Amino acid sequence: MMYAFTPDGAVKWSRDLGGEIWIGLAIGHDGRLVYVGVLAETNFNAFALDTQTGTPAWSFKAAGPIWAAPVLSRDGRYVYFSSRDSHIYTLRADSGSLVRKFDVGEDHDGIDSTPVINKDGTLFVATVGGSVLAVDIRRGKLKWEKVLGGEMQSSPALDNDGFLYIGSGDGQLLKLKQKDGAIVWKFPAGEEVWSSPRLDKHGRVYIGSISGPVFCVDRETGRVVWTYETKGPVVATPRITAEHQYVYDYGQDAKTKDEL
Repeated sequence: MMYAFTPDGAVKWSRDLGGEIWIGLAIGHDGRLVYVGVLAETNFNAFALDTQTGTPAWSFKAAGPIWAAPVLSRDGRYVYFSSRDSHIYTLRADSGSLVRKFDVGEDHDGIDSTPVINKDGTLFVATVGGSVLAVDIRRGKLKWEKVLGGEMQSSPALDNDGFLYIGSGDGQLLKLKQKDGAIVWKFPAGEEVWSSPRLDKHGRVYIGSISGPVFCVDRETGRVVWTYETKGPVVATPRITAEHQYVYDYGQDAKTKDEL
């Protein structure tokens, strides 16, 4: 079930989408539509809803359930859904019509990670099978694959210097080069890392661990700045207040249309 609330807490609308919703959503650039995926295999599992009424604008059926949050192209014309059927679906944001689906391969055991897209249109995502992929999503071409370790649930974060940060299923926080996936450093974070990293504007990266700690790590060196031990597994992604948030810069051409 999906809900929208007014500022005073009243339910504005609710909509039964026929499956569980486990992760975030995306709102269109003009604020008119909200996009969400659900854990359904036999019914429609990707939706665009009117933000004011909850009325479905369109629905789409991927071949497997959708755990990850959808991601919009820079110009808002396309929305990308990654699925447990090991495909990344490119849909028209206004109509839900299929533009392309990219097959990462059944050996990857599906995708639970939410993708990110950099300023040149490369989409980065982790697979359940333990790899990070870089995909030219506009052309449907794999640029590189980096095999890491364990079942990967973490979603990548990007910086403006050409690096990517992600947690791995074998308990590492890693910094990779966006251009080729080369590992810059690894930080041991205990057991599995399902949490996704977040960056601040002071040169640090934050992540939680199934082992219980929350880590603050220097982005340049990969050395720990501080650690806080919680009383249970940390699977949520840290949030950083507005005055300390890191902003990924898409550059002057950010409004350029992503042609497919």
